[in-house]
Parts: sequence; C-alpha cells; structure tokens
Amino acid sequence: MTSPFELEVSGRLPQALMQVISIRFGGIALMEQQNGTVLYGGVADQAALRALLCLIWDNGGSLVSVAVHNGATDHEA
Repeated sequence: MTSPFELEVSGRLPQALMQVISIRFGGIALMEQQNGTVLYGGVADQAALRALLCLIWDNGGSLVSVAVHNGATDHEA
C-alpha cells in the first residue's frame, strides 16, 4: 500500500536524474510543464518520500510544493 503524492520542482529535471528516480522509486510519473516538473506517484512511508526529496535536492532541484494525500491506495499514479 502506498500514499499518493504530487511533487513540483522548478525547472526541468536532468534526464539522468529522472532515470534514477524511475529505477529507485518505480511507478513515478513525470510531467514537464513550462516552468517546472511535476512528479506523481506513491510512497510507502515518510522515509521513502524523504529519500526522493533528498535525491532531488542533492541534484540541484528546487522544490516548489509537495502534497501527500490522506489514505492509501493499492496502485501508484
């Protein structure tokens, strides 16, 4: 079971970072927008969310917003 989240960063994430995120976290959808990138997916717990955030910060990403939705689902976005 996972908790769905939506995470927005300013600018575009490097392709190599997007590949690492996909490998490490699986099931993460990335949508590039004009001024940023939005990631949708599910996290098992707060530690997983923190690991994802740290990965983005460590690679120069600038966080705009994070939303973790209440409840759990059996699927990832």
